[in-house]
Amino acid sequence: MFVASLRAQFRMSRRDIGDLFMAISHPVYALIFMAIFVHVGREDLASYALVAPMLMGVVGTAAFVAGELVMRERRDQTLEVSVICPVPFPAVIFSRILVITAISMVGIVESWLIVRFGFGIDIAIHHPGTFAAAILLTTIASAGTALIAAAVFCFAEEVRTFQNSITFPLLLFSGVLVPVTAFPDWLEPISRAVYLYWSADLLRASMQPEIPQGANLALAALAGLGIGSTLLGAVLLRRMIGYLRREGRLGVF
Repeated sequence: MFVASLRAQFRMSRRDIGDLFMAISHPVYALIFMAIFVHVGREDLASYALVAPMLMGVVGTAAFVAGELVMRERRDQTLEVSVICPVPFPAVIFSRILVITAISMVGIVESWLIVRFGFGIDIAIHHPGTFAAAILLTTIASAGTALIAAAVFCFAEEVRTFQNSITFPLLLFSGVLVPVTAFPDWLEPISRAVYLYWSADLLRASMQPEIPQGANLALAALAGLGIGSTLLGAVLLRRMIGYLRREGRLGVF
């Protein structure tokens, strides 16, 4: 059933480009960021212009899809059917979010093309193993974090406001574009609790010739936060569904 959910969502996403709109549009930010860096003579920060739009697209896509899935299920009156299927409801939602989040990783190719052909700056991936591991763990962590959002969206009649407001605080606190060292010292512990902090560091480090320092710790932190967010999202989603049943807001008893 888990694999069936993956396949079903992949087929639906091929027919609905709206699911991937953010993944397609956010890499355009690479043009803006790179133009700023070139203007101030900081071409050495090109990796920031490459990584930031990709993560913005991934997080934005995950949050958007989490809300859309819940809203569509409620609108089409199929939420009850999904809840009573043999596979736990959180696993169904997680698998569907995971598919679109994984597809949205194509944003890094778009960003690279913009930086390479728009500004003539060639960014090489010097440590492909670290890069691939970071991409994989970021995909899982993004889907897990979106699962938490999906639990909250179960209560909302209109999820658009939440979709548009939850992503940018994560991007800001994690130092995706602006280094965390530029923030007040008391913000750093908060930044380290956001998986994007570790993901951005790993992705940027994989593009530097030097051997990444603390890569194992960063990978462990990213994996731990991803697993933790997924488990927390599953627990919250089950509790939310149970609450909706008890309150008579879900037609399954």
